[in-house]
Amino acid sequence: MASLNTFNGKLGNRLAAHLLRRGTFNYNIGRINEFAAYTADVAVDKLLGPLSYSLDQPIDPATGQPWINNGTATTTNAGALKNYLRCWALNEMKFDQTINMKMVFFLHKSWVTNANEATSERVYDYLDLISKYTLGNYKTFAKKMSMDNLMLVYLNNTSNTKTAPNENYAREFFELFTIGKGPQIGPGNYTNYTEDDVVTAAKLLTGLRSSTRLTVIDPDTGISTGRLALANHNTEDKTFSAAFQNTKIKGAKVVDDMLRELSDFVEMVFAQKETAKLYVRRLYRYFVSQNISAEIESDIVTPLAAQLMNDNYEVHNTIKMLLTSEHFYDADDSDNKDEILGALIKSPLELYLGSTNYFEMAWPDQATQPAKLYTHLNRLGISVILDNGGMSFLAPYDVAGYSAYYQEPAYDKSWFNANTIISRYKLAEMMQTGKSYLGGSATNVVINLPQFVKNSGHFTDPADVSLLVEELAENMFAEKPDNDRISYFIESLLDGVPAEDWKYEWEAYAQGGSSEEVNIGLKNLMTALMYSEEFQML
Repeated sequence: MASLNTFNGKLGNRLAAHLLRRGTFNYNIGRINEFAAYTADVAVDKLLGPLSYSLDQPIDPATGQPWINNGTATTTNAGALKNYLRCWALNEMKFDQTINMKMVFFLHKSWVTNANEATSERVYDYLDLISKYTLGNYKTFAKKMSMDNLMLVYLNNTSNTKTAPNENYAREFFELFTIGKGPQIGPGNYTNYTEDDVVTAAKLLTGLRSSTRLTVIDPDTGISTGRLALANHNTEDKTFSAAFQNTKIKGAKVVDDMLRELSDFVEMVFAQKETAKLYVRRLYRYFVSQNISAEIESDIVTPLAAQLMNDNYEVHNTIKMLLTSEHFYDADDSDNKDEILGALIKSPLELYLGSTNYFEMAWPDQATQPAKLYTHLNRLGISVILDNGGMSFLAPYDVAGYSAYYQEPAYDKSWFNANTIISRYKLAEMMQTGKSYLGGSATNVVINLPQFVKNSGHFTDPADVSLLVEELAENMFAEKPDNDRISYFIESLLDGVPAEDWKYEWEAYAQGGSSEEVNIGLKNLMTALMYSEEFQML
C-alpha cells in the first residue's frame, strides 16, 4: 500500500540526494551532506522557503542595467533581448536553493506559452506571475494567468469578442490547464466537460484583452496585466452542463463586474474534484514517477487532491505531504530500491543544471559579466543542451508543452531519441572545453576539475584513487555504484597507469605542481560518470 505517512528519521546521504535531485536544480556534495542530517520534515521545510533571486531582472550587457521596467535596452533586436531573459532565468534556476524555480518550470510546462511569440517584457511578466504563485494559491493563479498579457495573445483570447468568439483559451483552459479530458461518453462529452461548455466559456471570456504594457497593473501582484473591454463582452448569463452541476454564472453588465464573472468561472471549475486530481497527478509525475497505478491513484492522488481542496488550493501543504511521505522515499514497502529512486529520466534542464552544480562549475557573474554569461549560456546551455535536447527553453513546440511530461506511454523516455541523444552525451566534453560539439569558438567558460577536487572540501584524500572515486560517485547516482562499477570508474581515471602513479601526480599537484596530468585523469573520470546509464536517471 502506497503511504503518505511522514518518513521518520534522518534522511542520510542517499535520501538527501534523492530529495535535492527531485526538489531543486541545485544539488552538490556539500548540500547533500547538510541535508543528510535533517529529517524529511525539516529538509522539505527548507526547500519550501521563499524564492530569493540573485538578480530580480535580467541585465542589458551594454549598460549593466536592467531594461524590463525602465525601457533602457540598447538594442532593438527582440531576439537578443529574449535570449538575455532566457539566460537570466536559467541562471536563477541554477542558483536557487529552494523548490521555487523547480516549481516555476512545473507551472510553465503546465500553463504553456511560447517566448518566441512575444516581447521579452511580456515573457518576464509571465514568469514573474508564475514565481509569485509557485507555493501559493493555485486557484488564484488560474484567475491571474487568464489575464496575463502573454497568455491572452498566445491563445488568442485578446481577439475573443461577442461578435466573433474565439474558443482557443477556453478549450485549453479545460483540456490542458485545469480539469482535463475524461473518457468520451458521448458526442462532444468528455465526462469532465463538454463541447457546449467550451462554447459557453468562450462567451464568458470575451472582452479580456491584452493591454499596452504598464498601462494596467494588477493590484495584488504589481504586474502588468490585460484590460477589460466591456464593448467586446457577451453580457448574457452563462449556463454550463451537468458536468458542472448546470451552474449558471451571471453575465457582467458593467466593466467593473467582469473580473467577478471570470472569478465565478474559475471557482466553478476548481470546485470539481478532477481539477485537484489533475494538478496532483502532474505533481506526482514531475517529482515522483510517471507510473500512476490504481494503487497510486487511490492511496496518493485521491487523498492529496482532497487535501488540496480542503486547503482551498493553497498548494504548500500538498507539496509538503508528497515530498515528506514514505512513498516519496520508497519506504512504504519491503523493497526500498524498486520503484521511486532512479525512476525518472533527467530532462535536459535537470541534466544540465544538475551537472554544473554537482561539479560546482563556476559561471560568469550575471551582475558583473552579463555578456560573458549570456554568450556561454546561449552557445552551449540553451541552443545545444536544451534546444537540441528536445526542450526548447521557455518555447515549447505546441500548447500541450513538452511531450515527455504528457505523452503516453513514453513520457520521460521521450528525452531519448536519435535527435536528442548527442547533446546529452556531449555535455561532459562541452563543460571541459567550453565549445559546442556543433563547432564555433570556445566560450572560455570551462570546468576546473583539479581545483574542484582540491578545494571543495568534499574529498578525504584525493591521492587515494579508490576513495576519491567512491566519494565522487556515491551521490551522483540514485543508488551507490557496486564494486564492479567503482572499479570501472577507477580504470577510466587511471587509463592503464598504476594507482601509485596517480598518488604521485596528485601529491605533486597538491604541493604546487602542474595540474596537467591529474586533469587528464579527472576529465576521463568525469566523462565516464556522465556517460553512464545511471547518471541519466533522477
